[in-house]
Amino acid sequence: GSVSFEAQNASIKENQKNKAINSGLSILSKIKDLNKGKDNNRSFNIPSIQTPSFENISTKISFSLLFIVVLLISPDSYNRILLSFSTLILTFVQIKSGKRFITSLGWSVTFLSLGFICGGLIENNSLVQEIFNESFSVQKIESLPAMLILWIGIIFL
Repeated sequence: GSVSFEAQNASIKENQKNKAINSGLSILSKIKDLNKGKDNNRSFNIPSIQTPSFENISTKISFSLLFIVVLLISPDSYNRILLSFSTLILTFVQIKSGKRFITSLGWSVTFLSLGFICGGLIENNSLVQEIFNESFSVQKIESLPAMLILWIGIIFL
């Protein structure tokens, strides 16, 4: 039952060698070790990025108003970017609700196309051209119905 002095020395030397080897390990293994001791030291935690939750109707309405206001005040060159983001958000919301990707993308493109058709019909109306010709460009008149229809889809789907 007793341990010899030589066995103790060998054990101590082996522990020292293991510590020296562990100190020379790659960065990836050190990162893994940081994750193990995550409760002890909070300063090394990498913050997790969460996607916005579009489950709350007030959030959806707030984002829709924000996108519409930005569409109205931004230059015409940004209209396509805003419509693209709105289409992606509609696709994202539908995927989160359990629909398949292709189905969600199809509905999003359908809503975008329907909006552009309505925008084209409104833009061709001579009364609308007279009213909005001074304050809005043709691209804004065409993009606004598309944006509205996309966000109606996001809110109610």
